[in-house]
Amino acid sequence: MLFFSLGLGLLSRKGATVRVMLRWQEGKAFVWQIIASIAVWGYVVALHWNNDGLWYQRDSSRHAANGLFWWDFLTSLPVNPLQFALSHYARDPVINPTAYPPGFYVLEGVAYRVFGV
Repeated sequence: MLFFSLGLGLLSRKGATVRVMLRWQEGKAFVWQIIASIAVWGYVVALHWNNDGLWYQRDSSRHAANGLFWWDFLTSLPVNPLQFALSHYARDPVINPTAYPPGFYVLEGVAYRVFGV
């Protein structure tokens, strides 16, 4: 039979050394691990069954558009920032550049520039 160490190593108990071992059980433990993993996955799926997910929320697309707006703003440095924002809003009406501090959006815009959008 195969034995696998549980990673606890040698344990000392009242002067005696006890080695903690986990028995493989001829592959039965692996089958139970697969069954338990599928059961946990099914439970998580059942909990989120009616959830639309991350990309169907209204907020995530707006954050992406705000990142693009701030990157465009910083790369063009317009003379009239209000006119630039209004023209950008007319083209992309989901932006809300003043709702949150622009720090995250600037980093997001840099990532868009580096990885492409």
